[in-house]
Amino acid sequence: MNLNNPLPGLSIQQFAQIFTAGAQQGDLNTWSQLGLNGEYAQRRIHAYGLRDDGGFATGMRVARFGGRPFAIKYEALPTREAVLRAVAADPFGIGLLGWVDAAKTTSQVRVLPLATNNGGDYHTPAYDEVRRGQYPLSAAVQFYVNRAPGKAARSVGARVSATRSVARRTGYPGAPIRLGRRLCTT
Repeated sequence: MNLNNPLPGLSIQQFAQIFTAGAQQGDLNTWSQLGLNGEYAQRRIHAYGLRDDGGFATGMRVARFGGRPFAIKYEALPTREAVLRAVAADPFGIGLLGWVDAAKTTSQVRVLPLATNNGGDYHTPAYDEVRRGQYPLSAAVQFYVNRAPGKAARSVGARVSATRSVARRTGYPGAPIRLGRRLCTT
């Protein structure tokens, strides 16, 4: 979100209504539809994000936005840095990105808090909120083990340990991992 935009947060439904077309509740096209007034009242929402090429944007569209197509106002850009620069330069801009350290590109954007439901509490992708599963776009890490039925999977513990190590190095916050009847925390 552009740093100067006064919007306090959005629900996941509203987020989807901005970035995709054809929502049953209608599409969100102006900032006044989200309760903003003043210079924002009649201004159109400028939506930026990554290309719909099978990566992050496609995953969001399919898994979180009901599979609807991106809205005509969605400007697909080639890199995360390009999205950040576009939102930073546009007071009416909002971006759709995954994990990124925005401060390395610009100080003119902010993370917009999100709520799971309309009227719900807003949460950010801060480590503690992701760890507790409060941030609506938190993603679980799943493990699939190829083993013979009835045989114990001896190497799972080592794989979980290695995955925790990679997660910590890349900045992915730890979360509980359920292994059969045991619960391991990262």
